[in-house]
Amino acid sequence: MSFAKIALRNIPRRKLRNSLTVLGIVIGVALLVGVNIAAESSFVEFKNYIEAVGGKIDIVVTTVSGVPFEQRKVDASVAGLGYAQSAGRLGEGGLIRHGGQAKAVSVTGVDTVKDFEYRGYTFEGSGNLRRNDATISQRMSEDLDIKIGDYITVQMARGSTLSLHVVGIVKAKIATGYDVYMDLGFAQQKLGYVGRVTYAIVHVLDMSKVSEVRRILERNLGESYNVRAIKEQTIATWEGNLAGWRQGLTMISTVAVLVSVGLVLNTMYMNLGERTYEVGVLRAIGARRRDIFWLFFSETIFYALIGIAVGVFAGIGLARVLYSLTSIVSMFGAQSTGTLVIRPEYLISGGITGLLSTIIGGFIPSVSASRIGILNALKPGIRPPGKQRTAVRLLLAGIPLAAAGAYMSQSGLDFGMLDIVFLIIGLVMVMSGLLRVAEPLIESALSPFKAVGKLLSKNLGRNLRRAAITYAIIAVCVSFIVMMGGMRVGMMSSIGDTITEYFGADIIVFSGTSLPTTFSKSIVQIDPARIQAVTPAGTTLTKSGKTEIGIFSIDPDTFPLVFDRFEFSADTPKDVYNQLKNNLYSILLVEPLAQSLKVKVGDQISVRTPTGSVKLTVIGILRGFGLSFAQMGEVPMSQAAFISLRTANTYFVAPGRALRASIFYVKLRQSSDTNTVKNEIHDKYGETYDLQMITIDDLMTEVNDNVGQFFVVFDIIIYMAVISATGGIAATMLMTVNERRREIGMLRSQGMSSAHIFVLVLAEAVFLGLVGYVVGVVAGLFLLRGVTVLMSTTGLIVPFLVPWERLQFALLLAIATAIIGVAYPSLKATRVNLIEVLRYRG
Repeated sequence: MSFAKIALRNIPRRKLRNSLTVLGIVIGVALLVGVNIAAESSFVEFKNYIEAVGGKIDIVVTTVSGVPFEQRKVDASVAGLGYAQSAGRLGEGGLIRHGGQAKAVSVTGVDTVKDFEYRGYTFEGSGNLRRNDATISQRMSEDLDIKIGDYITVQMARGSTLSLHVVGIVKAKIATGYDVYMDLGFAQQKLGYVGRVTYAIVHVLDMSKVSEVRRILERNLGESYNVRAIKEQTIATWEGNLAGWRQGLTMISTVAVLVSVGLVLNTMYMNLGERTYEVGVLRAIGARRRDIFWLFFSETIFYALIGIAVGVFAGIGLARVLYSLTSIVSMFGAQSTGTLVIRPEYLISGGITGLLSTIIGGFIPSVSASRIGILNALKPGIRPPGKQRTAVRLLLAGIPLAAAGAYMSQSGLDFGMLDIVFLIIGLVMVMSGLLRVAEPLIESALSPFKAVGKLLSKNLGRNLRRAAITYAIIAVCVSFIVMMGGMRVGMMSSIGDTITEYFGADIIVFSGTSLPTTFSKSIVQIDPARIQAVTPAGTTLTKSGKTEIGIFSIDPDTFPLVFDRFEFSADTPKDVYNQLKNNLYSILLVEPLAQSLKVKVGDQISVRTPTGSVKLTVIGILRGFGLSFAQMGEVPMSQAAFISLRTANTYFVAPGRALRASIFYVKLRQSSDTNTVKNEIHDKYGETYDLQMITIDDLMTEVNDNVGQFFVVFDIIIYMAVISATGGIAATMLMTVNERRREIGMLRSQGMSSAHIFVLVLAEAVFLGLVGYVVGVVAGLFLLRGVTVLMSTTGLIVPFLVPWERLQFALLLAIATAIIGVAYPSLKATRVNLIEVLRYRG
């Protein structure tokens, strides 16, 4: 019989232990396969969603200043390209009255002959547009009960009124907003943009040439135009975000891989201990050392093959669960298709990882088996005690390892999982050494429990290697629970502080269409006793050179009353808002934008306007952590600049137009009830202007919910690793009970009850859980600190906060894991047959 066959024959002999080991491998493989499939499926679904929503619109062209332009400029740029076509559109917002309420609509003028996107729509009724004809979106038709043949009246943002006859309904595959389409020429005439469009759309027949066409347009149109490959940019941005998210999930998934390594290592050492005599017999009949090595190592390979085969299929099932929790399109209110994208490389990588983790766990025990001498194996009584694993040796080996792991985790560099491995192994060795030293103290502490306490104190020092591996398995799980709990608390605190600091408003009012900035005074007049100040925020996207800037038009009198917690650079004058008000040529920059433009207080920048360019003097620089990722409206704060309403009216509003805003920030007086004021604003103007409002409390609740949902997937992965750890404890305690069957029989024969035996085994398992918990908490706090340091190097500052609730939860989980894992071994220990076990002399 070959040694591989012997190994295969031995697997069914220890069904429960080997099943638990295979379960650990299955979970490790399933997590890696599931995470990759779920992430890829989510991205592919999002990509398809963006392409469906974008239709044939690959590139959008606008002017930097936002003023209308002549479409022929874009047509001339793509005229020589046989793989691109363009069309002009005129877009503006308006309000439609329905049931006494105002609803915001988007009105778009289209050329029904040239507009390739519009021609691709499916209509109920007609898609042909004459002077006052219109087609509307299906959602608008259903929500507002507008049918073909009805007439609608749209009040435009700039004051004009459109009376349109509905001739068709756009049947879109994906629900959009309230959209109204009308003839381009008629729209230009009614809205005062004769011969001009507000944006142009470009379709590229060959998707691989989208970037090329974008560069051609940028070169031909010059810096006065913004050329955006909308779909390409959106997909690239989310692909980058998903790459980081996938990396984080994969890192957390390695928890289960590390646990599976520990399980295999422990199982193989247990098997070696049971089959030492078998090794001696095989060596005595001529088996070589490499044959013995292969005997045990091939058993490890069989574990891997079974675990991989089951784990790959389990990973596909797990992917569906993770996919349902991480679908990107559901964030946009769309229905997820639930279609998995299963790539062979994900199955292969999961299988390879499972194989490698099993090989790592089984290699050292296999080497140890091959080094056993024949006499030592056949005559246990003459076996030398071997090298004593003294406390000093454990401490001397463990302290440098733990120190190295701690240093690596705090260095701000990415060492993969090496810092975690060093830290946990080192701490386990240190803890084992300390427990060896503290054996007399433990015995004294447990003395009140009489016989059970005496036996427990003695048993804790046995099988130190097996116990240490169990400590490590539990510690890995606990450390990641602590780390992820700290990240959750830190992120919530950081985001909450940012919202409180940079969004000083108690209520944010969004209007369905832009309103005059003077509307802020109307809001104050609703309840002056409760409302302290209201400030409008008009936004304009423009450029300074090649750098994009989001210009915020603010009222220097009311803005500092609402946003009263902004920090400024040291060289910013204290009367910065007064200067902004009185100096027509002044501008206030945020620090990230100032760094991008390489300017400081007192320097001048040239900013593009609807009529040309204007030079503005930088009178101050806003600074703070939140400016790196916060957003006001549609403008990232990292690109924000602030000018006065007077400056905006003078240079950033097209001739004949008035400055308008669609966001108003409301600051309440102390002790004023937020919901009361919110309801007052809604009752007065909500239905008139289709106002939507959110309070600071609503915003905080939404942020906390989103952060919590983000961490749900990580929690699932860690809990699956905890299941593996539970199996590890069960396997360890089963081996312990089997080894002590004769001892248990003698204790029973001396009068110890089954309850005492149960408590003895249970207490030993709980002790394993507690030691693993202590090691895991220390390691987890080091890892948490290391992650916050690493994130700070990328500009994302998350405070180091101890997650006390997670520490308590981890303690309960560690104890629960130990109790569940030892439940069956404890019951088995109480049911031993006295006569049978007293005959046992193994």
